[in-house]
Amino acid sequence: MFGHLIQSRIVRNARKSIFYSVFADETTDICQIEQFSLCVRYVEDQSYKIREDFLTFVPVSDVTGAGLANTVLETLSILGLDLKKMRGQGYDGASTMRGQFREERFESHKETVASLQHILPEFCTKTDFYSLEAAFNFYEEHLLHKEVMQSEFMLWKEKWSQEKDENLPKTASSSLEKCDKTFFPNIYILLKLLAVLSVSVATVERSFLRNTTSESRLNGLALLSIHLSH
Repeated sequence: MFGHLIQSRIVRNARKSIFYSVFADETTDICQIEQFSLCVRYVEDQSYKIREDFLTFVPVSDVTGAGLANTVLETLSILGLDLKKMRGQGYDGASTMRGQFREERFESHKETVASLQHILPEFCTKTDFYSLEAAFNFYEEHLLHKEVMQSEFMLWKEKWSQEKDENLPKTASSSLEKCDKTFFPNIYILLKLLAVLSVSVATVERSFLRNTTSESRLNGLALLSIHLSH
């Protein structure tokens, strides 16, 4: 019951974040039952802190390839996360689904992240809107017209051009704290996208519990252990 309450809170926070990423890893318990540990990365509302939270274990001992991908998608939907807002994914050892659980919009991931980084104050003061064009084209559906975005970028650049280099925010989360979404709505969205795209699997690996307890109890204990220990 406590595990379910924690899981519901995580899902609620991820939904408020607008965008999120998922990442996972595989592990096998002492009974040789394969477990797929699923985690979510999002920006915490108001505090702008980037969170990486364990969500649930997915049994995958009898599922491979596209079947596993579908299981993960179904799990996210059941938990109440909008699949259209998923903007990143990362796997370590999940070879059975690598390449299967990937939509076309993720193929230019590296180029997009490289372009998005130019929205950070330490970079925007040294470049122009052209360097951000790849990211704008990729996420155009979430942004206003290009001319509006370009004007907004120029204002954002001017804002930080007056600051000393040591005072410029260096990360997406610290930049979000300084971004007024009323004046910079598009910059705000791009910073949130950048914040959730850089995924790792450290949180996933912390979730591994090699035991023989039941699936629902395992999920509850894992959620309690991981999130109440912070």
